Amino acid sequence: SLSKNDDGKLLTMNQDEKSIINQIGSIFVSQLPVLCLILSLAIFFGKKFEGWCTATSIYYCWTTLATVGYGDYSPQSQPMRLFAVFFIPFSVAIAGEMIGRIATIFANREEARAEQRFLARELTMQDLIVMDTDNSGEVSFNEFLTFMLVTMQKVEQDTVDELKVVFTGLNLDGSGTIKKDDLILAVKKRKEQKLGNRTA
Repeated sequence: SLSKNDDGKLLTMNQDEKSIINQIGSIFVSQLPVLCLILSLAIFFGKKFEGWCTATSIYYCWTTLATVGYGDYSPQSQPMRLFAVFFIPFSVAIAGEMIGRIATIFANREEARAEQRFLARELTMQDLIVMDTDNSGEVSFNEFLTFMLVTMQKVEQDTVDELKVVFTGLNLDGSGTIKKDDLILAVKKRKEQKLGNRTA
């Protein structure tokens, strides 16, 4: 028999799979008008200029969309070749865009799972040492937050360092917080710099 924990995992997996199916379905629905247009053009030109039946025209269309290109059916007439010059790149681009969006769905799912596994794991002493950037022996919330965001690749370390420089530049009284006094000091500092530039 399955435990409650196993039941919870199965429920989560089922919801996850349903979500992916819904997202993929929405991609196909959003592209349905374009796909119908491509299919209709392939059928029309295939019948008119190559003498293909509907099934053959559909086969040619989907092998082109899938970039398979068996070559068993290819344009022979000049008008169909001219059509193919525009049809093939356009249809392949549409197929590539759809495949890219579907791949993004699975990539996002794997990224979310990796984040969940990371958040669920236990912290180690090495983690605490890395977090303690000021070597105080304690980890503050800011240090913890910075470590987690950088490790989970939500933000680059360079960005964090740049923001720290900006904060330090605004924290003129060195209190560790930004207050109205800091803004007043910043205004005075800018005025002094302007006066210094004029007298120079």
